[in-house]
Amino acid sequence: MDSFSKVGTLTLPDGQNWVSSLASSSAFLYAGLRMWPGKIAKVDLNSFKEVDLLELAPGENNVYSMAIKDGYLYANIAMRPGGVAKVDLATFREERSLRFRQGNDYPQPIAISGKMLFTGFYSKPGGIAKVDLTTFEEVDSGLRFSQGEDNVWSLIIYQGSVYAGLDTRPGKIIRLDLDLRRLDSLSLGEGEDGVYAFAPLDGSLACGIYGSPGRIVLIRQQTPAPQSVPFSMIFVVVPLAFICLALWVLKPRYRKNPIVSGSIQSLLLCHLRRLAPFSFTGSENRYRNH
Repeated sequence: MDSFSKVGTLTLPDGQNWVSSLASSSAFLYAGLRMWPGKIAKVDLNSFKEVDLLELAPGENNVYSMAIKDGYLYANIAMRPGGVAKVDLATFREERSLRFRQGNDYPQPIAISGKMLFTGFYSKPGGIAKVDLTTFEEVDSGLRFSQGEDNVWSLIIYQGSVYAGLDTRPGKIIRLDLDLRRLDSLSLGEGEDGVYAFAPLDGSLACGIYGSPGRIVLIRQQTPAPQSVPFSMIFVVVPLAFICLALWVLKPRYRKNPIVSGSIQSLLLCHLRRLAPFSFTGSENRYRNH
């Protein structure tokens, strides 16, 4: 087994405290600080020394999470209401900031898919908001979860879906599409409290559980079983086929006779009503633990 060891330590200057998030791009590492106001330290990875420090605007506190996309760094502002700061990495200056709507408080995790940014709220109940990175505006009013589905602590975009991990007892994972329509959810077992981290694997999703001892739970989307046709349906379909055939054959003869034509149509409608209970309906995807 290969071993690993510490190869360096960078101590930030006094007044730069509580590193709570990291992000990297090209030859630089960015450290988000949980301070009032929030700060972001820029570290040269070649020399492993701090080369710049950005202090956010007054009131933009606590940088808990960051993400980088197309030359910009996006930092969550964990306040009431929460917000996102947009930093131009070329100049390392805050270009714009966005505050969410009232009630969207304390954004914690952040994830980007295409031109959309998603963030989860550590609130009761929890929720998710979406930001269009082209206009840098909040899309719609976001989504609030149900009562008891509190505190979104982790977030990932995986196989075209948004997964939100909740800091609840037991932990819970909610899956949504990219338009924030809820697809399904999974409640974990006893002692599996707080879903604090996600990592994509080959065909599965690893979930880090904040417990003592800690746990890692693997989840995988199950392919719905093919729907079988009930045997009783045969007794509806077969007569219906004969009726349709008879209607087609006899139509030239009886199309001018409203009594016969009406009787055939009534019989056809009767069988269609018998067929209705067997119409197909959509089903939610389910998940299983491994």
